[in-house]
Amino acid sequence: MFRTTIVISAIIFAELFISAFFISDKWYADQLTYEHMSMKHLLGENLTYDVYKETKHVFTVFFVDTGVRESSLRLLDNYVHYTHSNEGFIHSIIEWYKTRINVIWFYIYQVIERSLVLALWLPYAIPLFLAAIVDGMVRRKIKKHSYGYTSPVIYHTSTRVMFILAFFPLIYLLVPTALPAIVSPVWLLVMAFFLQNLFSNIQKHI
Repeated sequence: MFRTTIVISAIIFAELFISAFFISDKWYADQLTYEHMSMKHLLGENLTYDVYKETKHVFTVFFVDTGVRESSLRLLDNYVHYTHSNEGFIHSIIEWYKTRINVIWFYIYQVIERSLVLALWLPYAIPLFLAAIVDGMVRRKIKKHSYGYTSPVIYHTSTRVMFILAFFPLIYLLVPTALPAIVSPVWLLVMAFFLQNLFSNIQKHI
């Protein structure tokens, strides 16, 4: 589990590092457009618009109306004003900084939007997971009375996969490229599958 945690942490760090230093703001804007198109195909135009509207509202309330976004973009403007460094190396650094800040704000916007998309599917998770657990327990009880075999390999594999899948929301929120909207429901189905396998193969003498 420790090595798995290290690998997942490295993936998350790589996502943040790539987004902060290597992705252009124009490219990120295009990725948001592609993701919106995918959302329309799966969720429909009305629900996609609701997600877009709520994302814009949350972003505006917390970052635009409070002046945080504008302040971050103008952080180095005072330096330019007092030093009159409008050309040369300093100017290039300032332009690079503004591009990076724009990317970060696109990133934050995308995290908010994906959080809302994920939240749309979470109400389905509770009945789905309960069904998987009950089904797994029933299957195990059948094995108990029919002297069936509970596989330690399936049990330990399911445990490890469940541990990895538990980090999916964080990885999903931070991936700096467009993702199909179907990713979230597929994650829930895969979680339910391994949850059912885990409970049906709990290791105990039967």
